[in-house]
Amino acid sequence: MKNIISILTLLILFIILLLNTNLVIETTNNTIINFKNNLLPTIFPIFIISDLLINYDFYNIINNISYKILNKLFKINKSCCFIFILGIITGYSNTFNIILNLYNKKVINEKMINKIILFTNFINPLYLIAILKVILNFKLALIILFTSILSNIIIGIIYRNYNIDNNYINNDIKQLPLFICLNKSITKSINVLLMILGINIFISIISNILFNNSLIGILFKGLLDLTNGLSIINNLSFKLKIIFSCLFISFSGINTHLQCINLLPFVNYYKYLKCRILQFIISIIILIPVLLIY
Repeated sequence: MKNIISILTLLILFIILLLNTNLVIETTNNTIINFKNNLLPTIFPIFIISDLLINYDFYNIINNISYKILNKLFKINKSCCFIFILGIITGYSNTFNIILNLYNKKVINEKMINKIILFTNFINPLYLIAILKVILNFKLALIILFTSILSNIIIGIIYRNYNIDNNYINNDIKQLPLFICLNKSITKSINVLLMILGINIFISIISNILFNNSLIGILFKGLLDLTNGLSIINNLSFKLKIIFSCLFISFSGINTHLQCINLLPFVNYYKYLKCRILQFIISIIILIPVLLIY
């Protein structure tokens, strides 16, 4: 019965795609252009540099420097500090990539990952500011960025007693020569980026077919795809722009959730989803003074 429902759903989807060929082509082209112009330049170099830093043991330096503070706040294992620090700087796509690399190198385990993933839902700051300074203004873009970081920190404190694992895995990573490491990193990064692009194209097509640019349509488009949602909120009132921006950034989009599930299939998704909803609630509470002013 389950297979029949899945097959019927896919057949209906296939027919819908055939009936909307022009929209599919236009959406695919727009998604590829947006990926090329905005996402690729910001995350591809970061993927490679992060991998090189891991290869040359920089993650241990960050762990040693930040451990005392982060352990007091979140009770996280020393091995996870690098993930939190780099996550703030680079955003969630690279966070998934770093977690996967450290997991494959046996530096962190599934228990640690299921804790740290709950409060490292950081959007790339350069990407966020570039978009929101046009939609809102530079000052509000910084405030929303700060709110996103603070809400993650609060969630980390809320879940500080969850999955405590103090067994530091000091697994020495065999350092590869720069050229070999660079070559491996480029190959891995391209594979991850192609997966991200594929998910973004599929979600964007579904989003544009099912929903128009009405208020409800914008809401669902943003929940499916953060970038797509933020790009169509210009005509909303100022307060709604702030609320929707906060919602889309906190939830981060179904396409991002699919990235997480594909790269880290052992993650407790329901707890991850619960924390994304909690992040939005916390963010809105923090932003109440801003909403009252505007």
